[in-house]
Amino acid sequence: MRSSIALVCLFCLHTSAVAGQDRVVDDFSEGDWRRFPSTPGKVSMDKGKLHLEDGRDPPAWVTVSKTFSVDLDKMPLFIVKVSAASDRGTVKLIRKKPYDKRVALEIDRPGLYSLDMCERFGWHGSVAIETCLYAIGAEEEITYEYVKFAERLTEEEKDLIANRTAGGNVRLNVAPFELVPLFNTCSFYFKSPRRDGLAVLYRRKDGPWWRAYAPVYVKEDGMYRGSIIDLDEDTPYELRITAANGEVLARQMFRTWSSQVPIGKTISLDETTFSGQLIVQESGSPQGWIKITAKEGYVLQNDREGPLIELHEAKYVMLDGLTLRGGLQEAISIKRCEHVRVVNCDIAGWGRIGTQRFDRDGKYYTETGSAINWDSAILVSKSIGTVVERCYIHDPVSTANSWYYSHPAGPQAVGMDKSRSTVLRYNDFIGSDEHRWNDAVEGAGNFHIDGGFDRDGDIYGNMMCFANDDALEIDGGQTNVRVFLNKFEGCLCGVSIQGCMSGPSYVFRNLLVNMGDERGLAGQTIKTSSHANGPSAVSFIFNNTCYGESRDLSLPRNLRIVAKNNVFAGRSAISGRQRSPQSDCDYNLLFTGQPGDEAHGILSKPDFVDAHAGLFALRRTSAAVGHGIAVDNFALDAEGRPDMGAIPFGSDLVLPVRPIPVALDRYQLVFSASDVESARTETISATVGSQASSTRFRIARNDAFDWFNVTPEAGVLRPGQTVTFSVTLCPEKMAARALYRGAFLIRLQNGYSRPVMVYARSGVVPKIKPTDTDAWVTYIEAEEADKRRAYEIVADPDASQGKCLLLSGPSGKDPVEYRFSVPKTGRYFLLLRVKSDEPTGSRDSLYFGIDNGAFDRAQLRTAASWGWSLAAHNRKMSLICLQAFELAAGDHVVKLAPRESMHIDLVAVTDNPGLFE
Repeated sequence: MRSSIALVCLFCLHTSAVAGQDRVVDDFSEGDWRRFPSTPGKVSMDKGKLHLEDGRDPPAWVTVSKTFSVDLDKMPLFIVKVSAASDRGTVKLIRKKPYDKRVALEIDRPGLYSLDMCERFGWHGSVAIETCLYAIGAEEEITYEYVKFAERLTEEEKDLIANRTAGGNVRLNVAPFELVPLFNTCSFYFKSPRRDGLAVLYRRKDGPWWRAYAPVYVKEDGMYRGSIIDLDEDTPYELRITAANGEVLARQMFRTWSSQVPIGKTISLDETTFSGQLIVQESGSPQGWIKITAKEGYVLQNDREGPLIELHEAKYVMLDGLTLRGGLQEAISIKRCEHVRVVNCDIAGWGRIGTQRFDRDGKYYTETGSAINWDSAILVSKSIGTVVERCYIHDPVSTANSWYYSHPAGPQAVGMDKSRSTVLRYNDFIGSDEHRWNDAVEGAGNFHIDGGFDRDGDIYGNMMCFANDDALEIDGGQTNVRVFLNKFEGCLCGVSIQGCMSGPSYVFRNLLVNMGDERGLAGQTIKTSSHANGPSAVSFIFNNTCYGESRDLSLPRNLRIVAKNNVFAGRSAISGRQRSPQSDCDYNLLFTGQPGDEAHGILSKPDFVDAHAGLFALRRTSAAVGHGIAVDNFALDAEGRPDMGAIPFGSDLVLPVRPIPVALDRYQLVFSASDVESARTETISATVGSQASSTRFRIARNDAFDWFNVTPEAGVLRPGQTVTFSVTLCPEKMAARALYRGAFLIRLQNGYSRPVMVYARSGVVPKIKPTDTDAWVTYIEAEEADKRRAYEIVADPDASQGKCLLLSGPSGKDPVEYRFSVPKTGRYFLLLRVKSDEPTGSRDSLYFGIDNGAFDRAQLRTAASWGWSLAAHNRKMSLICLQAFELAAGDHVVKLAPRESMHIDLVAVTDNPGLFE
């Protein structure tokens, strides 16, 4: 999540020209608000109008401020009225003495805002308050009407605030009846009072009518809205809306997008036309796009001093077949553009290089002290009609930290900043343990009504893997945003739908498997963590297949979720049913749960063809076959009830979906430690359909995946032919960790591919007591406590000295104590070598304290085998285990007490927890 904030300071003291015993009002008529000179942008003032317009150049803000003398005991309320806002604004209030700076109000729409400074901030008495008014975001505008300090709100002001807070999606500017088609889908919007029996039908031009899935009625917007799917490209359709009596209320023709666009001009880049950065200043037209390509074999590269390609307010431009190496915070920047397509590009090597700072929060920081985040291979900001397809994005120069230290921050394949009518399709966003994504696709404005993909977006046919947070984040507007036919793997979470601020969103026919961050922690398969959602928001979850150690779906208290026909085969299927009565979950296969959780659901194993080989189609014997429910436009079966899950029985569907006639006999290889030791070779067969055309291919593989080889590395796929690929491990390059995770692509010349996942257990055993010349560390055997109490000593051959302490007993009572000394005053970290009996999730916490400091709960990272975990007082956010302790040189004591039963082998204190990575 990203925001840009404006700041201006005016160091003057002023009482408004309009003042009274119970109010101080400034309507900007005196024109004495001033902009700080170092911020770009424009400021204009007139009576009842302070207009701020940010500039294009950084920093991305413009602000004015003014200082007022206020008696807060008489005038505790701050009030501001906003008449217009293109995006967002902020108000900060600064009490001058004693100094206290606070974010007072976040502005997301025009209207009246207020807060009680005494109640919110605890401020009292006569004080000088500097009032800072912000416009947020490059090239954004906001108009303030007045600011006021007052004793109380008038009745009129109360009504104005109530009207603002009751408002719907003020960013959704649509006609009374509007259709928004993309390649294979179409959004529809119909303004109307609520009507019983309203129906939406659609058809191919002059064809039979089909029923669309029922639209959502959004009371606060006074409209129906929804989506139709499974349309053909470049095809005319008709949609109509009818009343219960059959009356046609609205009717309109539309045509879906075409993959083929007319090219009016071609620009071919080479060493004579590209000097490190291309700024696209020319636009094409609907009748003649500008196509930018490159000479065969030419690589666009720079020294990471800025974007390789920058488009601003460009229209009808296609970037096709480019190989890019470099770029700083972006390799390709697309800002305020219309109809830009990025097709069949290979992007790597962008981003900022930093150092992981455990003395701060475990994120990576540049030399200037900036946390590295939002380094995007492709940034799409405030744009319309952007398409990114058939791109291979991999190997940024940096990596993301995991939640073990703090909220992940780092690189991403695509950054999505409040853009609409966006399509991401048929891409491979392949991270690695060396270069993890934060999110493979991240959105800006997670809890804004127009955040992320905003509206009318499609994400389909993509492979996204190896992120330390989400594979895909659609948080934000989610108004007719659709996620389908993708494969997500190897991330903390799969698809994040939290913060559905407008809706509806649709997540259907996806394969979400084997979740886990770089440390193996699996979170939510479909993420719903936040309870910030729009009042009428709904997310539809149909026919997905979930498998692995993640928790599949947690129902929130204020987001309506409709989940039908899914296979939930994760660590837990659906939780939170009691707190989410508005949700509708039925006809799902549940691997965990209780009989009767769903009236028509099935409690069963999924029975896939071969999950070990990445084959997640259903066997004939699966309980999911034929036990789903028909869902208009989403799940139809002419021969009976549809199957549950993303890949029906007998289907030749491959996920992620790609429109190519190439099928593999497996999509995943798993090697054991003995396979690694013997440098075992496994094979995969690719069969080409008999009606296909011959095409060249190459094996595309991240630089980080040098621990295996694939042969042949290139060649030709011919109709009716089967090609066998050999995958051979390189043991000499597999000595750094116990588990290696990777992937490769059989990538065709046109950019379509078949991804294959590769996992290998190396047999590497981490050192029990790691050391390094750049780190100080001391170790204490857990069974050798100064005060051991009555805890049992247990023999264990894998423990440091063949035995360990079993910490089990009354919660928080009878702590054991360990004494240690540190050589100098500084910041230190506590780690414990621990393991837990199954189920480990309910045996992973204890109490601890250092010296006379807080003695509180710690949630550790434990497993059934020995491993090191940082210890932190993390009751509020158990994912984060990093906590530094300020210790003076000399002797100290650490105390441990049970909360849940666990085994402890060693206690360590260090100044560098990176030693234990």
